[in-house]
Amino acid sequence: MSVIGVFAIFLVLVGLFNLFAPRAAWFVSIGWKISNAEPSDAYLVMHRIGGGIACIVAVVLLFTGIGHTGSLQIANKPYEQILSLVQLSP
Repeated sequence: MSVIGVFAIFLVLVGLFNLFAPRAAWFVSIGWKISNAEPSDAYLVMHRIGGGIACIVAVVLLFTGIGHTGSLQIANKPYEQILSLVQLSP
């Protein structure tokens, strides 16, 4: 699995956490620093929206195959072939 795939799975997990448990996500990010405080309704809605967007982006990354072979094909070529691709004009 590529690094992008691992990142996408992590993004899905974080997105689902924000989507289904925004109050817990608030506590993990900010709530532990403040005593006797509660998040506003707007903040909780923004956590849900952000979690949904993160899930959508992660699913797109997983199913489109971004990050698989083809993005850095030059890394598989020998050094001489890479140098021949670079043309320096005098």
